[in-house]
Amino acid sequence: MTSYSRRTLSATTAIILLLAIVVTETSPVGACLQLCDHLSTTYTAGVCSNDDCNAACIKESSANYDGGCDEVSGLCNCGVPC
Repeated sequence: MTSYSRRTLSATTAIILLLAIVVTETSPVGACLQLCDHLSTTYTAGVCSNDDCNAACIKESSANYDGGCDEVSGLCNCGVPC
């Protein structure tokens, strides 16, 4: 009976850890892309011309910020991977 309980506990722990990882990865906090919906924003060598957009990106994810933009979606790119 002890081994069954231990196995059940291990499986339960694994499921909880997996759920925690999924929730963390799908959380909007620290996301790679920070909304930057400025129509006047231009891209020169992949860098946003809008200082507010860049500041928002730096504040959102300074460790991953690469100064780039996703020209297709118009989002300021805070770095990949998160």
